[in-house]
Amino acid sequence: MGSFLEERVADYMPTQLPVYRVNDVDAEQWAQEGVRGLLLDVEGTLGETGASELLPEYVDWVVRARDAGIDFVGLWTNKTIDSVADRQLLRGWQEQVGADLVLSPDQPSHAKPSTYGAHQAMQYFGLKPQEMGMIGDKATADMRAAALAGIEHRAWTRPFGGHRHIGDKLVRDPVEIALRMQAHLQFTPKGDSEPLASGNLMLISSQTDVETLPEFGLPDGLDNIVGFGLSDIELPEHLLADMQSPVFRKAFENLQELFADQTQVPADKIRAFLYEHGRTAADALTYSRLAITAGVALIHFSNLSPDTKRKLHATLLATAYATDGLDGFAGRGHKDGATAKGGDDDQRIDKALTATADLLAMVPAGLLSRKEAGASILRDVALTLAREPFKARGMDTKSIRAGKNALMLKAAAQLVGLALGPRNPHANWVLQKTATGLKIVSAVKSADSWLEQQEFKNHIAIQSRRAA
Repeated sequence: MGSFLEERVADYMPTQLPVYRVNDVDAEQWAQEGVRGLLLDVEGTLGETGASELLPEYVDWVVRARDAGIDFVGLWTNKTIDSVADRQLLRGWQEQVGADLVLSPDQPSHAKPSTYGAHQAMQYFGLKPQEMGMIGDKATADMRAAALAGIEHRAWTRPFGGHRHIGDKLVRDPVEIALRMQAHLQFTPKGDSEPLASGNLMLISSQTDVETLPEFGLPDGLDNIVGFGLSDIELPEHLLADMQSPVFRKAFENLQELFADQTQVPADKIRAFLYEHGRTAADALTYSRLAITAGVALIHFSNLSPDTKRKLHATLLATAYATDGLDGFAGRGHKDGATAKGGDDDQRIDKALTATADLLAMVPAGLLSRKEAGASILRDVALTLAREPFKARGMDTKSIRAGKNALMLKAAAQLVGLALGPRNPHANWVLQKTATGLKIVSAVKSADSWLEQQEFKNHIAIQSRRAA
């Protein structure tokens, strides 16, 4: 399986272990290996997306790269020149870096991962592919374009900062993270990569039926997923409009109201109580959702009318998700903080509750099909298994936060669906699909958190050696 995956995703891979930032790349080594021309992505690589000022430490690295023997530097961006302001932005980037060339697509088909810009640069510099290097933050654009152009030195940095389209977050990011896991696996010594390998295989398997890969082919499939030749992924206007509709806003307002009652008691009394009893309170709130889960099942099997069942289910779920917002607050308020076991139990109970609600509340109310509910449960199981290998390597709060955000949207989808779904099938459909996308994103962020930690440790080690 490993060699099969490596073959199918080879054109998305760097030629070294993914790095944290541009200045982790060893320009001197590249120059010694024959690199004379360098192409750099800009947004997310040298500066934040949309920023006019590039970060000084990365501009300084470009100067050092020239001193090391790299003769030519080009900026290669997918940002198009649609106005005078765009032209000034690109000119400002060029001046800051001292670039010999700035490449911007004159038409969509020339944007990365098209090789058009790379061939233009090589012709302008008078260099061959083996004399070129490429550094960028996207495998599906920068690494793929460079690989297809035959560029043999490719470094993949971790993207950072700035505005990003929601389509990137929901669609491109899971693909990019899966590829980054594969890149770490490919360039990490075998003994250190076993947890990564199992997680990577499960993640890819949960998104794509492995047996069908030879028929469809990952490269073409990935192009279709992330949008060939697009710098960013934008969701259709009607979906964005739906996500900004009063139904969505009301859903989140209602959820905020559920948690607002914690401010009704003087804050000092709450803190004093939680300091001593926070863990006990958190456990009580967490395990109360088991009783609520049982209540959802009992209502389903009762002789009540469908409309009454739907209303009771909505009430129980509103109560359950209110406790979910409060248990973390209570646990963190304890003098010794929340426990890892409490967090694990919280996630397991949440999954049991949402699965029960889908099967016994949403499906009978006609808001989800059995196939959709079953697929959601199987996806949760697969993504949970994919996260397990990384949990032992240490997780930060970023992945936990992502999971909570996904649960909140799933809660909104269920509550709004039960309250309004029969009268608003389109809004219900949009909510369910959006919740699914965020759930996948939250799962892969857990693995990516571990990758980011490793890359940052390498970054600190590299910078420390250079400073010494």
